[in-house]
Amino acid sequence: MEIVQRPKVLFIGNGVYYNKNFDWSEVIEKYVGNSSFSGLSDTVPNTIKVLPADTKLKKHKARIEEAFSNYQYLSNPDFMKFLEQSTIDTIITSNFTYDIENDLDKKFLGIKDKRAKYSRSTAKRKDKKYLIKTYNLIDGCFDKKKTVRVWHMHGELRNSDSIILSHDAYGGLVGKITNYISSKYTNKQDKVEYDSWIDYLIYADVFFIGFGLDYSEFDLWWLINKRMKTPNHGEMYFYHPITDDVIEERLKLLQCFDVKVESFGGKKKDIDYNKFYNKAYKNINDICNDKTNI
Repeated sequence: MEIVQRPKVLFIGNGVYYNKNFDWSEVIEKYVGNSSFSGLSDTVPNTIKVLPADTKLKKHKARIEEAFSNYQYLSNPDFMKFLEQSTIDTIITSNFTYDIENDLDKKFLGIKDKRAKYSRSTAKRKDKKYLIKTYNLIDGCFDKKKTVRVWHMHGELRNSDSIILSHDAYGGLVGKITNYISSKYTNKQDKVEYDSWIDYLIYADVFFIGFGLDYSEFDLWWLINKRMKTPNHGEMYFYHPITDDVIEERLKLLQCFDVKVESFGGKKKDIDYNKFYNKAYKNINDICNDKTNI
């Protein structure tokens, strides 16, 4: 399978739109709705903590709405400047919220039927629980110079059923990923058709930033391993400031999966996150421009 020009894709987590007034642990506690779980340590994955909530009478949608009721959307001028200047037009995110879309188009949050305006029409009929082929297309960005596609791999708030929180849901997603890969890549192909974020993570050049890649994200670890074993896979870069021994160990493990690690930081108390992100943005642009000119 020969790929002449690979797409350049950005994978972002909560760090790019870090909200100091919105505590993710509180989201989990509100979703679970049981104070006895609030005393559990950080060593217990959130995917396990939310499992008991699935047995409660209160519906999943109501718990999601309550958990995100206080969320306030943020802007990130540095990120927007980087995106405007870069060649990247595809973003994958683990976030459920629409910070990226809202930053690109201030009308986004006010449009009720986002499926009609921002989603590919065929996807909304196929993607119910797992958003494999659904993305938000934001057209006319940056004075109509650019079109950006945003894929929410773990679901998005407009469709509460799509949100991946529990260990069960993550397991179901891995099953969907396996079925997708086995059904699409059964025969030798001359080119890759990028129909989902799964295709991008395997065959595109992907840049992770603002994302911790916790071990509870076992769907991504599974895919990173699958990518490594797939012939002619794309390159993968992971940007993170080294904050402690736990993070450093995770970065070393990523290197075992043929992921290039870029660290611009030191111990947590010394890190200037603005400098870290700006250095990372510059590095990403340098790599993309270099590959574009090959």
